[in-house]
Amino acid sequence: MFNVLKVLSIIALLDYIIYTYYKKHYNIHINLDCYKYRIIICYIYWCILSFIVFYNIIDFSKYSYILITLISFIVYFIINIYNKLNYNNYSCKFICVDTIFGIIITNILIFIITCIK
Repeated sequence: MFNVLKVLSIIALLDYIIYTYYKKHYNIHINLDCYKYRIIICYIYWCILSFIVFYNIIDFSKYSYILITLISFIVYFIINIYNKLNYNNYSCKFICVDTIFGIIITNILIFIITCIK
């Protein structure tokens, strides 16, 4: 389980790097607390997901991956819509990019956790 926490830390760092790059690329100016809340929500989501995958609570099939991708889409989309409502310079392109990278990061996390066990 310690290896899972290491992987989660690396995934959080990767998420921070991607988020910061695209935030600068799309010229988004937001409060620093916004990212703190985002990473807390995503980290809790990733911990729960990692726990489920690591201890085989759900039998994984192609339908499970579709369900996890859908849940990941909903989590990231809701976070981005909330930020869009609170910040005027939050663009729709940034919402799409962040949501897609969130789904990719979540699927990479599932792949790595299944390889660890």
